Order: sequence, then structure tokens, then C-alpha cells
Amino acid sequence: MDRLAIFWPMIALATVVFLVGSGWNVAVWLQGAVHGDPRLSPWRKLWLLLGDVAGVLFSRRLWPAIQATVRDALLHRRLQQTSLLRWAAHISLLSSLGALFALSLLTGFCQEILHGIFGVNHPLVLAIMNKDNPVIALSNEILNLVACLGLGLVVYRRWGRREAQLLNAAPDLATLALVATLLVSGYPLESFRLLAENVPPAQAAYSFIGYPLALALRPLGWPWLTVHFWAFLFHAAVAAALIAYLPFSKFWHVFASPLIAVANTLQEELPAHTPVVLDDLWREVGR
Repeated sequence: MDRLAIFWPMIALATVVFLVGSGWNVAVWLQGAVHGDPRLSPWRKLWLLLGDVAGVLFSRRLWPAIQATVRDALLHRRLQQTSLLRWAAHISLLSSLGALFALSLLTGFCQEILHGIFGVNHPLVLAIMNKDNPVIALSNEILNLVACLGLGLVVYRRWGRREAQLLNAAPDLATLALVATLLVSGYPLESFRLLAENVPPAQAAYSFIGYPLALALRPLGWPWLTVHFWAFLFHAAVAAALIAYLPFSKFWHVFASPLIAVANTLQEELPAHTPVVLDDLWREVGR
């Protein structure tokens, strides 16, 4: 059976759960006050918020909003000023995970949509599809490594320094366990692929962690095609579980905190023109 025939329904189901959970979060937030009035209906509040966003996008406030997005949503200026260690853990783990996810989406889009459905054979599309392309291989390897280092900083903050605001509750540990399993399983998965596809050393070497591991595993003589098949499905199942669980975990602040940070910055820098956002947004964002 084609592993992708299992992978895509699995990811599709996880995406549906993610969207439902995201909608639930938005519904909870809409219980707060918008424009100082908590009595408005949720749809009226949502309409007002969308109007505020449009008012920024189609005005001279767009450039300050872009600057605030870069400084506070992407580079997390406020977090850096508060705690350098927390900022390093946050940006290395979450930025790398986001980049890995975006690269996977791009690869899947080129392989399944452009090439698979529309038959596009442009050299750029073929290069992105090729996991052994030096740029793709190095990007995956480096991003995964940086994410692992970020995860190490997260573990150090929780169990090494034992920072008081970090509660090791079961939901938090479940999220960390899923992230850790996803990242760590990526290296043996890559090794199994290199062995299953018998990738030449000159190309395989760009996977500078996966390839040495493949060399160490090769003497075992396992049925690498079968091993890779099941390792891929395990990795995909973990990824799907993480996607589905995100809206119900504190990891949701990955999506919420950029919006709040930008809104707060705009309120401070352009108080006479900025929209008033929800007063009762999730208080745990950024923790």
C-alpha cells in the first residue's frame, strides 16, 4: 500500500480537528469586550475586529503594522528584553518548527499538486521535490537541529533552572513529548530513507546527521523499504497528533501571541488611531 494513501487522510483529519479547535478558541475570545462593549453578539464583535484589521491594511498605518509584526511577532522584541534565555528557546524551537512545516508544505505542494496532478516538470519544481537536493537536504537537517537545540533549552528551563512560571502539568508535558518525538524521529527516518533508496554518498552526505547514522545502521541488513514505510507512518502519526492537539494546548500562543503583540505595539505607538482588541484574550499567551 502506498504510504501517502495513509498519510494524506491522516493529515486531513488532523487539520479538521485543528480548525474546529481554532474556531472554539476564537469563540471563547469573542466573549470578551470589543470596542469597550462586551454585550455585542459574537458575530458583531468579529465583524468589528475584521473592520479594524482592514482599517490598518488600507491606511498609512500599514507600514507601522508591518514593522511591529517583524519586531514583535517574528523577532519577539519584548520577550528578548524580558529574558534572553526564554527568547532563545522560543525563537529557536518555534521558528524552526514553523520553517520545517512550511518547507514540508512546499515540498508536498510541488510533488502532489504541481507535479502529480498538473504534470509540471519545471526544474525548480523537480529540485524542491528532490529530498537529496543540497539546499533541501541541508535546510531540513539544519532546521531540525536548531529545533532540537531549542527543545533542549525548553527542557533546561523546566527541569534545569526550574523557572517558577513553568508548570509541568500533563497537557504541557504531552505537547513537549509530541514535539520531542517528532524531532528525534526525523533523523532515523531520514537514515532509513537513504538506505531504502540507496542514495549515493555524494548526495546523502548533505544529510550530515542522517547519513552517518545510516552508515552505522547499514550492517544490520534490515529490510529498509519496510522499515522506512513504518517509520514514515509513525512520524506522520506524531505530526498529525501534534497538529490536532495544538488548539487545545498552550502551544496555541504560537498563533495568538503575534496578533496580541502587534496590537499592543500599535496601541502604544499610534494610540489615536489603533483598534481596540479583545480585552479578555488568553492571559497565558507567551508563557
